[in-house]
Amino acid sequence: MKKLTIKQISLYGFLTIIAAVIFSAFFIYIFLSKYENLNLKHSIYDQSYTTMLEYKYFTERLLTTYDLPKEKKLWQDSKKKFKESMDLLKTKDKQINDFYNVIDNKSNKILIMLENKLFKEQSVMEKSILRRLGEGLNSNEKSNYYIAISDLKNAIDYLKQYEEFLLDELKELRNNQEEIMISSINDLKYQGSLIPFLTIIFGIIFIFFIQRLIGSVETDLIITKENLQDTLDESNYILNASMESIMIAKNDVCIDVNNATLETFGYSSKNELVGKPTTVFIAPESTELAKSKQKLDVVAPYEANCITKDQRVMPSLIQAYNYKNKKDETIRVSAIIDLTQVKEQEELLFQQSKMATMGEMLENIAHQWRQPLSVISTSATGIKVQKEYGISNEKEEIEALDTINKSVQHLSNTIDDFRSFFKADKEKEQFKICDAFKKTEELMSSKLKNRNINIVKDEQDITLLGYENELIQAFMNIINNAKDALEESEQDNKTIFFTLKENQNNAIITIKDNAGGIPQDVLPNIFNEHFTTKGDKDGTGIGLYMTKMIIDKITGTIQAANETYEYNGKTYTGAVFTIKIPLN
Repeated sequence: MKKLTIKQISLYGFLTIIAAVIFSAFFIYIFLSKYENLNLKHSIYDQSYTTMLEYKYFTERLLTTYDLPKEKKLWQDSKKKFKESMDLLKTKDKQINDFYNVIDNKSNKILIMLENKLFKEQSVMEKSILRRLGEGLNSNEKSNYYIAISDLKNAIDYLKQYEEFLLDELKELRNNQEEIMISSINDLKYQGSLIPFLTIIFGIIFIFFIQRLIGSVETDLIITKENLQDTLDESNYILNASMESIMIAKNDVCIDVNNATLETFGYSSKNELVGKPTTVFIAPESTELAKSKQKLDVVAPYEANCITKDQRVMPSLIQAYNYKNKKDETIRVSAIIDLTQVKEQEELLFQQSKMATMGEMLENIAHQWRQPLSVISTSATGIKVQKEYGISNEKEEIEALDTINKSVQHLSNTIDDFRSFFKADKEKEQFKICDAFKKTEELMSSKLKNRNINIVKDEQDITLLGYENELIQAFMNIINNAKDALEESEQDNKTIFFTLKENQNNAIITIKDNAGGIPQDVLPNIFNEHFTTKGDKDGTGIGLYMTKMIIDKITGTIQAANETYEYNGKTYTGAVFTIKIPLN
């Protein structure tokens, strides 16, 4: 037999009680209906007898009354009542029906007799029929007056005789019905007494059955409780075995943490955290970010600064999700990963990328200084030779000195550009993305010119809040890869295309070349750490990896693909890097 749940037992018990109540109510209804029918039938029998008795009484009054019209009216009314009660009786007793028919016919004849003018109100003169019969007998037995009164009296006497017969029959019928009713009521009482008895027996059996079911359910509950305790112990073990810091909160208040949380955040006991708001883990600068994420049921991993017990700021990766318990309370489970070591490694990689870029920058400086230094040397040598031979010209010397000064200013500006690039960004600042790319061009201008690489720009004026030098480094990494690919290609018109547009509150940046594209087997891996196709001698494999990290840091995305396009009537194929940066 399938085991029942408490809910099912309660439901079946409720339905059984309802069925028992309906069953009892049905039998009580039948009992009351039978009793009511018996009582109604007895009432009809009794009413028939009573109206017959009343009818007989008023019939007798016709002979003795001094106010015949009045008694005639009462007699007619009683006859009507008697007829109505007989219609309700609907008896099949032949003798009663025969008596009733005789009485009905005779009474109709008496009514006709009473219509005689001798019995009209103006002729009665307060004399009874019996008295007037005596007066008529004394005067003349053969007179119409005597004969009319005599016939009326005989008819009434005849009617009274049958009324007596019918009254006796109705009385006997009523008495018999009363005996039947008493007997039936006694039977109903006996049957009715069985209902409580059967209900009690049924209740005892039902309670015994329910107790057995509840006992079985209690046993199952004990087993389930033990299993739940085992599951809870296993869950706590798994929770504490996790390397991640896990916090469980209800209505934004901490209710439990695992051991890793205590160790990571420097607490000695769960009691220090249970009952505290969840913001106790979050550094002030990340509080608003965390609160905005708490409104979401499922949160994609996001970076935020947490804070330990000793107030140490800890860069972290946080992921959380909400669920509703049976009390409709919001339970939030958050997993926190300490990114301190990851951030230190990223910073090391960033510095490595900087150092690699610095080597390239020194090469760029050498390229950009070569021509100005040559101009300075030539101008100074010219002035010296003119002085030695005495052919110096003041005007030419001033022009030569102006040339030397312009060259020195160019060298100074170049140094400022490179110093600005290597200067560490401390705070986010508003800057124009097109200006950042222009600075990238200036820093790489010598390499691009030496390789006959042109840059074609199509840009809008878009301002971004962030670290300009980091975005410049991301641009330089992409341009360097394009420069290397174009240097190896046999393309005559070597071009890099830079496009900057705004779309749905996002800055969309595309950088593409016409170097032939990236091999399909290489394309999926180009943003991986230390991945390079240049070999150990020529590449570190951190350029595009760092580029992706820089874009991720500003919550942007970067994708690479190959594209075939037309430009100035020619078809080209090349790599295209698409960067999407939110402007909020």
